[in-house]
Amino acid sequence: MPGKTSDNEDDVRWVEVGILGRAHGLKGEIYLRATLDEASVIANASVVHLQGKKDILETRVLDIRRTNKGLLLTMEGVDDRDAASRLTGWSLMVNRNDFPDTEPGEFYYADLEGAPVLDEGGRRIGKIQRFERYGNDVMFFEWNGHGVVAVPMVEAFVIRLSSDPPSVQIKTTDLDDLLQD
Repeated sequence: MPGKTSDNEDDVRWVEVGILGRAHGLKGEIYLRATLDEASVIANASVVHLQGKKDILETRVLDIRRTNKGLLLTMEGVDDRDAASRLTGWSLMVNRNDFPDTEPGEFYYADLEGAPVLDEGGRRIGKIQRFERYGNDVMFFEWNGHGVVAVPMVEAFVIRLSSDPPSVQIKTTDLDDLLQD
């Protein structure tokens, strides 16, 4: 199994890039439900963290391949089906510094986590917690007075995304109606 992490990571920001799924085959391969499109983020990582409920393990991704069921990973120290099965449900984390550079005007959702969510009038209504992928991208944010709300990242709800300064502006009218039902 992969090793425990070291404690000298003051300037490192670990970003969840997927959730490990079921084991595949007998040699320790495991499916990944990725939260971003780019497998290159994982491939560029010198090390990755696997985060379970109580433990964080450090390892390396040795191989990534696309299948019709998603990404399939081979990781150092995960040598058989039993080892892979024990990691089902764990988060795969990558150091933000290992992400490939973006083109001007592009950014990663991870750069928006913690940023404000604004309503149509530009008023702050909450803070972004995370993004997940369910066919479409979905933003989860803490909406002042409403708890955590999931918003599909589609034109019907999103007015503007900005990385400078980081924020997401959304249409709240339809969301208010959904929350009242």
